[in-house]
Amino acid sequence: MHFDIKLHRHGVIYDQFTVKARKAGLVGIYHDGAPYLPDDSQVLRGLPYRFRRAFDRAGPSWWADMGLSDVVRCDLWRKADNAPMGSILARLVLA
Repeated sequence: MHFDIKLHRHGVIYDQFTVKARKAGLVGIYHDGAPYLPDDSQVLRGLPYRFRRAFDRAGPSWWADMGLSDVVRCDLWRKADNAPMGSILARLVLA
């Protein structure tokens, strides 16, 4: 089980890579009764250098839609003026 990660910036896919899934506490994508989220340390290593601090500032906070979606999102913001830098979308792949 892993996550396909896509970094979106201004509506365009800026970067994409794959990371392992980890069990989460409560929020995440549920599979067989357990929530899963992307491994944060692998996401941090996979991001381009200038997005890493923004990911650290985000918590990282993964947002899951309340529907039956298999995607979680993390928004990135610039520290100086709180301008949006992009969004990380992570889709759970069960294979």
